[in-house]
Amino acid sequence: MQISKDITANVLAGVITSDVKRVEAARVLGMFRVVLVEDETYSFEDLCGDMYNPEANPDVDVTVLARQKRAYRARVNRDGVYGSLAQVRNTPTGLWVTVESIWGFVGEDFIGSGYESDFIENASEWLFTNLDLPKLQAAFKDLM
Repeated sequence: MQISKDITANVLAGVITSDVKRVEAARVLGMFRVVLVEDETYSFEDLCGDMYNPEANPDVDVTVLARQKRAYRARVNRDGVYGSLAQVRNTPTGLWVTVESIWGFVGEDFIGSGYESDFIENASEWLFTNLDLPKLQAAFKDLM
């Protein structure tokens, strides 16, 4: 799995929940991130769904739908299709654990999609339950 881009700061900037402070602290400590991963298994037809289907959109001229579908295909080819993963770890050097993922976003369309708060809530819950506080405390003592 090749990580394409870390979008954590953009995701946190757009979310207002009570869990943001905990997750932001974890991000600063290197224990939380949201990353885009190239979706190598997507199907263009699945991405389109019924968006450009004349039967599902009888009020839209078929030539308009066809033009929109070509433009969408060009955007998919230009911007790529990605999965977004919320990842956490119990110490700054621990292994990343994926606690939430969603696939099939074109470019950075995950940002502003409304799914960000689910990512934050699941990460916060995992961190609350799984942080290795004795190891963290020992690491901070070693810094002083």
